[in-house]
Amino acid sequence: MSTVNWANLYAKGRCKIPGVPWNNEELNARYQLKIPADYVRKGVLTLEDYDKARKEGDENSPLLSIDESKEKLLLRAKELGIDATSDVREDDLIRLIEEEQKKLDEKVEEKPKIKKISNKKESKVVVD
Repeated sequence: MSTVNWANLYAKGRCKIPGVPWNNEELNARYQLKIPADYVRKGVLTLEDYDKARKEGDENSPLLSIDESKEKLLLRAKELGIDATSDVREDDLIRLIEEEQKKLDEKVEEKPKIKKISNKKESKVVVD
């Protein structure tokens, strides 16, 4: 008797995550509506949601990088300073890229606060 190779099923888009099969709604989205597994794993279960997710493509969308090839994802990860090998799963690589990008975005948003303090004798600028 053989055991189920969940990693193989996951890689082929035939289960939600290793050890967890698709539920009926997800099965319908995958095989009747032909929505890619990565989108279904993110909760996209209708064609309307799928079209919307593909069109939005905004920077905050976790689905932004799903359509990129693994090679492009690895290059993008390297540019962000992430040390990854080709053995990494695509969804893990996407998550790492999103986390690192979020950190960079937060650093850019942290601007010093400038206060102008003045009194009758003098005026000065204080940077926090």
